[in-house]
Amino acid sequence: MRNIDWLPKNHEDLYDHLSQTWSYLKKSKNRSRMGLDGKIGKWLDTEFEIARKAFVEAFEAWKDKSKRTPRITEYLKTAETKLRPLYRTLYMGFLKENPFVTDEDLMIMNFPPRLEGHHPEATILLRSVPAVVIEQGPAGVLIIHFRDGDDKNRVKPKGIHGVEICWAILDEAPTKLDQLTNTSSDTRTPFRFTFDSNLRGKKFYCALRWENIRGEKSPWSIMYSAYIP
Repeated sequence: MRNIDWLPKNHEDLYDHLSQTWSYLKKSKNRSRMGLDGKIGKWLDTEFEIARKAFVEAFEAWKDKSKRTPRITEYLKTAETKLRPLYRTLYMGFLKENPFVTDEDLMIMNFPPRLEGHHPEATILLRSVPAVVIEQGPAGVLIIHFRDGDDKNRVKPKGIHGVEICWAILDEAPTKLDQLTNTSSDTRTPFRFTFDSNLRGKKFYCALRWENIRGEKSPWSIMYSAYIP
């Protein structure tokens, strides 16, 4: 049986398909929920975005028939040739097998829903967030202890590689996670932060989330805080 390609063949349909995909993907709340931040987010905003913008600009010049020239048509074909493999990578590499992406997400973005369903690890990742205790160590040292928030007897949920830590030292309590602009990672608890003496007495804030070996991530924990000793 012949497979039907989900990617449109003509310029107009591809433009419409891409517009619907990008209007959903560019929203930070959608990206965060689907785990499309970090390296994937950078890829979206650089390599994919460069190709997307080039195609959009070429198409919008080409669609005006009164100004269409062979040069504009050739420019559109070149831009489309660069976009198509990246568009396939977006779906096949980052969305189709991503347990945080639902079939509803895929359909809103104009992608075909998966038939095989989510990976077994998805239930763990979507359910569990790290439980954290911050210990004040020697001068300038904070020690971050983390464990499975769903099971006090386990350090990490099954299939989890480690944690991602977002953190910041702020004068006022943050109201949203993107104010925690620094990131660290660890595969074994505890994680030690060592700060310069001029930061002693400052307020440290952090949140953690699990990450498995494929780079899939859980939701963020609640925000924790401590004074630097």
